[in-house]
Amino acid sequence: MKKIFLGVIFPAIFAAHSLAQDRALADSSFRNKISGVDAANDLRLLMNAMKEVQPGLYRYASPQQVKSEFEKGLEICKDSVDYLKLVKQIARLISITGCSHSSWEHSDAYYVYRENKANFFPFEIKVVKSDYYIVRNYSDNPEIKIGSRIVSINNLLISTISSELSKAITHDGNNETHIQREIESYFMYVYSAFIDNPNSWTLKLIPPDADKVIEIHVPARTLEAIRKLKNQSDSIIAGNRLPLQFSFNDKLDTGIYTIESFNKNVIQEQGQDYTAFADSVLNVLQRRNARNLIIDLRNNGGGETVYGKYLFSHFIDQPYPYFESVRVIKTRDYSFQHMITHGPDYNDTMRFVKTKDSLRSWTNNPNLHVYPSTKNRFRGKIYVLMNGNTMSAAAALATELRLRTSAIFLGEETGGAMGGPNAMPVSFQLPSSKIRIRLSTARYEMGGHPQKKDRGVIPDVDVETSITDQLNGNDAIMQYALQAIEKDNGIRAESEK
Repeated sequence: MKKIFLGVIFPAIFAAHSLAQDRALADSSFRNKISGVDAANDLRLLMNAMKEVQPGLYRYASPQQVKSEFEKGLEICKDSVDYLKLVKQIARLISITGCSHSSWEHSDAYYVYRENKANFFPFEIKVVKSDYYIVRNYSDNPEIKIGSRIVSINNLLISTISSELSKAITHDGNNETHIQREIESYFMYVYSAFIDNPNSWTLKLIPPDADKVIEIHVPARTLEAIRKLKNQSDSIIAGNRLPLQFSFNDKLDTGIYTIESFNKNVIQEQGQDYTAFADSVLNVLQRRNARNLIIDLRNNGGGETVYGKYLFSHFIDQPYPYFESVRVIKTRDYSFQHMITHGPDYNDTMRFVKTKDSLRSWTNNPNLHVYPSTKNRFRGKIYVLMNGNTMSAAAALATELRLRTSAIFLGEETGGAMGGPNAMPVSFQLPSSKIRIRLSTARYEMGGHPQKKDRGVIPDVDVETSITDQLNGNDAIMQYALQAIEKDNGIRAESEK
């Protein structure tokens, strides 16, 4: 697999902002405690629910690994338990299963505390492989340079911080790309929840124009103060990107189709219709007899599986199983039924048949099969751009393109595993801690039998990110794709003479 060290697109980066007066920093400790008995009961209820509804519970982790993480939770329940300590253990238990569609959410009491009293790390970061860089500065020190690499935070090395956070962040299978993207998106929150919530910060940094480590000290900031500064920065970014975008490069005879979401509501809220837009794209490609198509699935977190399947049907010449199977343990009558706040959307039109492993196979799932489209089939070369935020239905499309076509994949390993997603979540609240839980109840197996089911789609060209290109807003993955097409078209043009 070829590696190129380039960068990807990133929003405009802003210089340090100062706020005239922060609201006085309050005591940063969330002092809510839960009795050991109540905390243990919450953990047992969660573990029993996971066993009861999750057919993918042991998909990427052994029963012993899951049991060990559960027992670590019970160990902390011998005495009263700090709320955040329990949150951390619950997060680790869910994370170890490798199911990004299962998750947790804070109690209402913690959110009230976080909004009004908690203090936060006053920077936004970008993770480039294993390195952390400052990309926005919300501290009271305007001299801290954007692009500085963080060596340590409050005497914790970045490697230690990254290892600790990775254990508590949900992800698919055993890849780490989605974990990195989650850390950079929510760093101030996950550091506060899983590591510490101090009133001040000591950072060791290497500025972008130096090779020596410097040490800086800054106070924490409230969420209110950070949001004010963030809103000021974000207001500089003009425009509102649509989830579906298309352009045509006449010089390269190439269509560029960007799909930022398969979420039906997100698409419709922007006044777009997925199928109509896809048809318009395919019409243009057909009319112009396009040689190439770039499909940009970066940061597409998924949504409607049928959307990906519809697009895929225009690239194949024969029927295929899109999903090999969709299996569940049960669809109703859960032991925690009275706690459910949102249930999976199973209904009487769905047909289930028991399988040898005591699961139930959803035999009339509409996405089990995909058939070639009868019009606007695209027979040119396909390039797929992807990253760690290519998840769920988007990762499923990338998987099928990998297994069934000769598409070229550029960028970063998908966050969604090739084995297939878990889905159809059920949500409920733990009675004592009031932590909200979301568990997948259906296990989807991809058609085509990928060899490394626990990993995402691996790119043909791993375009590693450069902090310099990101700070400058250079979309180097797209640039690489266009350059590859230009070279390929040039070779073809010579051969056609």
